[in-house]
Amino acid sequence: MTDEFTIESQTTEVIKVRHVAHGHRYAFHITEEPHRRLLCVGPVQTDGKASLPRSAFQRAARAFAEREARKAGLID
Repeated sequence: MTDEFTIESQTTEVIKVRHVAHGHRYAFHITEEPHRRLLCVGPVQTDGKASLPRSAFQRAARAFAEREARKAGLID
């Protein structure tokens, strides 16, 4: 599953990932709450030619983004 997604960009404020096979792009904003930093769902760009809808990959995209953001020390 890890190779299903790739990081398109990553900053201290947002991480953007893309589903490799279908081209859907997902943005997750990093928010600061008292005592922790979290990912919040942001805009999604759909590849109109994709055979599966963006919702089919939303959970996996978030899990991938969270894992990568933790590795980078962007969220707790």
